[in-house]
Amino acid sequence: MHSTLRRVLTAIVLAWGILLPALCLAQAAQVRLDYRCAPPSPSPAPVMPGWQAAAGWLPVPDAGALIARGDACWLRVAAAGALAAPQAEYLVLQHSTMLHMTLFDSGGRQLPVGTARTDAGGALEQGWRTLLPLAGLQAAPFYLKLDSSNPAFPERVIARGQGPLPAVLQEQQRTLMTTMLASTLLLTSAMFTAAFGLALREREFGEYAGYSFALGLSLLCYARLDVMLLDVDAGWLWQLATPLSTCLLCWLALHFGRFARSSVWLARALHMVIAVDVALMGWSLLALAGVPLPMPPMDRFEFENRQDMVVESLIMLGGWLGWRRAEQDSQDGLLLMLGLAPSLYIDLVHQLWDPWLAPWLRAGWGYTLPSGVDYAIHFNGALTWLPLPAMFCFALARRALRLHRALGEERLQLEARVALRTQELRSANAELEQRASTDELTGLPNRRRMMEWIEHEIERARRYGHELTLCMLDIDHFKRINDEHGHMAGDRALVAIANVLGSTMRGADLIARFGGEEFVLLLANTGPQVAVELVERLRASVAAMPLRGDDGCHYSMTVSVGVAALETGGSDSISRLLLRADQALYRAKNGGRNCVMVA
Repeated sequence: MHSTLRRVLTAIVLAWGILLPALCLAQAAQVRLDYRCAPPSPSPAPVMPGWQAAAGWLPVPDAGALIARGDACWLRVAAAGALAAPQAEYLVLQHSTMLHMTLFDSGGRQLPVGTARTDAGGALEQGWRTLLPLAGLQAAPFYLKLDSSNPAFPERVIARGQGPLPAVLQEQQRTLMTTMLASTLLLTSAMFTAAFGLALREREFGEYAGYSFALGLSLLCYARLDVMLLDVDAGWLWQLATPLSTCLLCWLALHFGRFARSSVWLARALHMVIAVDVALMGWSLLALAGVPLPMPPMDRFEFENRQDMVVESLIMLGGWLGWRRAEQDSQDGLLLMLGLAPSLYIDLVHQLWDPWLAPWLRAGWGYTLPSGVDYAIHFNGALTWLPLPAMFCFALARRALRLHRALGEERLQLEARVALRTQELRSANAELEQRASTDELTGLPNRRRMMEWIEHEIERARRYGHELTLCMLDIDHFKRINDEHGHMAGDRALVAIANVLGSTMRGADLIARFGGEEFVLLLANTGPQVAVELVERLRASVAAMPLRGDDGCHYSMTVSVGVAALETGGSDSISRLLLRADQALYRAKNGGRNCVMVA
């Protein structure tokens, strides 16, 4: 497999070497750019003529010329030879956001700079690029006065090619539109993600919203779209938003990729980048606030490009290491790699192709790529930052989905626990209710429960005209049983009577222990005669029941019963019914016991 891959790569290299002369076209340099910068003089610089003969002019490097604030800097645009179709050719000059250009002719007269093609044959300004017509350069050069308003770092101007006005203008407008689209998408994504993060109260969503907002603001100010759209020059925001977006990118990568797990030195390197960018932001803020700081001789654009390459390489390496871990969040590392690949490619083009390979082809072979191929290689770098926020959004959505699922599972578990606790509580309440209404020894309903039943049955009997009889039963000489045979024998006697009551009485009859050795029978739809017959059988069953005391001796017991029927007149109450049954029981006791008396 490795040998096959090597053969494929060799074939691609050989094919590129063979096709390169066919794809490239010979072009001669038609424009010469020179610049000069000097400290400000007490008197204004004289107006030309005299510039052409002045000493100190230097050729503009391929990487561009650096312009410091306060320096008297000029750029001279002159013809390097015979111009081919000069009437249609335009030169593209790209300048920094805080660098302003004023155009003069060779006689010192200021020339207007338009913003559209309304000025036929004149200079045009499209965002951060100025288009200069090459017509007339054969006779006299153009001069541009360069003024920098950046107190912290030097600004830069660089030539970005030349071509016919329609093609150049279309390319610039396409670049501006794609940059505007990228910045709009980033700012919109920042707002929606911030709202989503506030709703979920997740810090990572807020961090991504800050990164997306800083990146979108950086692109907006870098392309000077704020001047075109709002007529507000906020170029100074670029040198604050750019390091801020880099800091947030490193911070997000550390959180998403979990770099501390895979490589400690990688996490430390990203922390070092954050520290450097925080220092740059502090330096810029102090300079913008008016603090007199020395201006470092550094190219911010070159520094940002190289730093982007370092950061992208580190994050992609960390993403690859995290992907190899094959943990739960390992896919986030793969997303980081895919999201940063376009940006790393365009940075490699700017750092390797433009300064090294392309000049080597022009100097050694005399070839340059056609405009179509060159445009395919140098597509708008603003678009390369869109995949990374898209990957972050996808990763955040995955995490939000996992969080939603986890919350759903936790909610279901909580509902199950609540249902279980509710069922346990209901069971406990039912048990408490049963204990509160049941006699613990005999298992029969207690006095409170019987009073509720009596009241309910009285109302029911009155409503439907049914008969109702209440019987009160008492064990004869129960104290003697406790004294002679023991209290345990007395408890067994109570349980035995409860069993006899349950087996002798009808299923519709209500039986309860009324207190001590007294029991109450409530016979629904039953008259006093039938009730007497029932309790007579009950009395006889109790008298015939053999019992055994704690001392092993056998004994028997009898019961006395008082019967009272509900009066049909409607004036009888629960208290009167109980009183009459108790009076009948009292007569049965006085009548010799072991008998049944009717009230």
